[in-house]
Amino acid sequence: MEAMFPEIYLTAAISTDYLTVEDNKLFEQAHKEPLSRIAKRDTGYFLKLWETEDDARESKLFNALSSGKNGVQSLIIQAIMINASCIEFDCDAGYTV
Repeated sequence: MEAMFPEIYLTAAISTDYLTVEDNKLFEQAHKEPLSRIAKRDTGYFLKLWETEDDARESKLFNALSSGKNGVQSLIIQAIMINASCIEFDCDAGYTV
């Protein structure tokens, strides 16, 4: 039987505990914009990732997110490095520091 899905995407699941108050504000604002990379749901957000780290670093949204070891910028770069296409920030996902 032939596959019905010509493409399959990898999504990294991350706890919403990683989002700072400012990250939450940015996602809340961004998901309302046309062509947004952010989709909101009851348990958190989906973020459609950039293809490369360089592409991410050129983005106004990326540069406004929290930085540092456990910041959202770092999580995005890690997800891009494993070829993920999306991050699901979910209140039920695990949280480790």
